[in-house]
Amino acid sequence: MNKTPFFSVIMPVYNCEDLVNQAVDNLNKQTVKSFEVIFVNDGSKDNTLEKLNLKLQQATFKYKVLSQENAGPGEARNNGIKCASGNYILFVDADDYLEPNAIEILISNAENTMADVILFGYFQDFYTSETKIDHTVTVVPKSQLLTDNKFIVSKVSALDQNKVFSFACNKAIKRDLILENDIVFSKRMHSEDYFFYIDLFYHVNSLSVIDKPIYHYVKSPRETLTNQPYIKNFYKLITDRYLAMQNILKSRQVYHGEIAANAANTHIKHIFSHFSNNCSRYSGLKGKDIRCDIKATLEDSITKEAIALAQGGSKAQKIMNIILKTNSVWLCFLFAKVICFSRNSKLFDKMK
Repeated sequence: MNKTPFFSVIMPVYNCEDLVNQAVDNLNKQTVKSFEVIFVNDGSKDNTLEKLNLKLQQATFKYKVLSQENAGPGEARNNGIKCASGNYILFVDADDYLEPNAIEILISNAENTMADVILFGYFQDFYTSETKIDHTVTVVPKSQLLTDNKFIVSKVSALDQNKVFSFACNKAIKRDLILENDIVFSKRMHSEDYFFYIDLFYHVNSLSVIDKPIYHYVKSPRETLTNQPYIKNFYKLITDRYLAMQNILKSRQVYHGEIAANAANTHIKHIFSHFSNNCSRYSGLKGKDIRCDIKATLEDSITKEAIALAQGGSKAQKIMNIILKTNSVWLCFLFAKVICFSRNSKLFDKMK
């Protein structure tokens, strides 16, 4: 094995004693071994750490194991970055996995392009049980090599609309780029990945996009049960996201036309996510309360700006745009309830 790994894979682990054996086995399958894995135990209260250390006796790759008090995956990634020694950083979650040739593909691309960031496609695997896949959604970006920060930033809203920007685990990043610009994951409980990449892309001068899905994002019943079914202050979160996107685009003087429309399309999608979040039975909100919130949202100047700019990309976005432009509280309310009850269905995935 090389003394200096080309890649540092950072994997937060938290209360996942039933996943660590499979996680190590999947990493053992990589076709090249010029990488290290930094496991960050985020204050697990089960036997995650013990089982991980035992399983790592079978590891065919270099590794380090860190422990921290429970602070969330963002802080775990920050601590992993500090201890990394590879030229590039790659994030992998404990319940997900890489294609066996993923790191080989990434090393080849990095050696050929020397890009600051390498972005790639992924699979969303929806499981009905711990072992049975119901369906898979494949997200594949267009292959390209982009240079010049202003030009790269001009593509960010389209990348976000196409669901390849804010996802933490579909990018490899030069470690020095992160450290030299003091880019860190925030302590936000939601969308910490998104704000990390907004901060990062102010400094990205070369972006290589690979048109191959090499990461498996596992959507399991376990995840559905453990994720918070209702998010408080969700409207503030999506507004912060939209303003952050506007700020980076405006900073490079590219906030206009299709670029601004892409950002608005994504915000409108998030507005309906906010509406459907309120419709959750866990929200404790009554129909009257939800409709009052919809009315206030429709009257918000930020919403009005997004409606004016949006053009709609996917079928779902076009439908959402049309519904919002009616300014009908009841129509928005009914559509939000449909989204709330169908968000895990194949039909909704196809609609997106």
